[in-house]
Amino acid sequence: MMNEETRTMIEGHGYTDLREINGLICGVHRYIYTCGVCVGLDETGYSARICFDTMQNAQLFLKDWDGGNAPEVGTDGCTAVK
Repeated sequence: MMNEETRTMIEGHGYTDLREINGLICGVHRYIYTCGVCVGLDETGYSARICFDTMQNAQLFLKDWDGGNAPEVGTDGCTAVK
């Protein structure tokens, strides 16, 4: 469960739209050319990233995502799954 200290630390690294899915902290981060939904955020980084062409597409995906399958590259603005 995400406590305030963890939330503040992760937000301090530029992540937004934080939420927990299946016990994993997820959030959106802007990169140079894409925006990523990062999964498994903690003090060391993240375990997976789903990249989108716009911040809006990343936020929309994370808002409705249940932690299941990632989108296919080329659909709904998804550009990569890492």
